[in-house]
Amino acid sequence: VGNNSDDTNSSNILYSTDAAIWTSAQMADNGTQPFGNGTGRGWGISSNGSSWVAVGLNSSDDNSSNIVYSSDRINWHRGEMTS
Repeated sequence: VGNNSDDTNSSNILYSTDAAIWTSAQMADNGTQPFGNGTGRGWGISSNGSSWVAVGLNSSDDNSSNIVYSSDRINWHRGEMTS
């Protein structure tokens, strides 16, 4: 989880199978970065070993969520707020 410092579409969540080569994670529904393709930033990530949840700030205008979850660390889904 990290920070996009500019509008170069750099990733804000990366994953690796070998800790040497890192690949951008993406939203499962549209292929964008989990916290926006602009200057979004990830703040933290947590896992129970089979599911992952990440939180961050979406600072672009593509409706990316501030809470995303994944079962494979590669494809992420928007968290939905319920009241």
